[in-house]
Amino acid sequence: MKDMPLRIHVLLGLAITTLVQAVDKKADCPQLCTCEIRPWFTPRSIYMEASTVDCNDLGLLNFPARLPADTQILLLQTNNIAKIEYSIDFPVNLTGLDLSQNNLSSVTNINVIKMPQLLSVYLEENKLTELPEKCLSGLSNLQELYINHNLLSTISPGAFIGLHNLLRLHLNSNRLQ
Repeated sequence: MKDMPLRIHVLLGLAITTLVQAVDKKADCPQLCTCEIRPWFTPRSIYMEASTVDCNDLGLLNFPARLPADTQILLLQTNNIAKIEYSIDFPVNLTGLDLSQNNLSSVTNINVIKMPQLLSVYLEENKLTELPEKCLSGLSNLQELYINHNLLSTISPGAFIGLHNLLRLHLNSNRLQ
């Protein structure tokens, strides 16, 4: 019975620590975005739960300035993002990036971003007109690339150099001849 107050103090301490960590994690979540664990299927149809930052349909002009360090999936669909900035510090464990339905006209800057864990990139329904040489070479483990419904008319012969793990490439509904 003498240990009862000690047990209560230990349990209370653990509860407070857990609460502080949860609040701290939410503090890293970009304003207006939702940060939570969500189900996700890898390109090889393996089910997993992934730390997801959902910034879809917020009218954003730029990438969020700060992301939680454990972000695995970043959803930026249906915004007004026109370019990928050099200064973006993507989380090292990012496996999925959805930039569909934005105003991107170039993927050149995505090459300077080293994202070795990235498996899926969604660039559908943007304003991409060309894929230059080695424009995606920094994405060495990429397995899925969705570039359909753009304005692509030119793909350089070396555009996909370095994408040795690519399983799916979607190019339909472009201006390719």
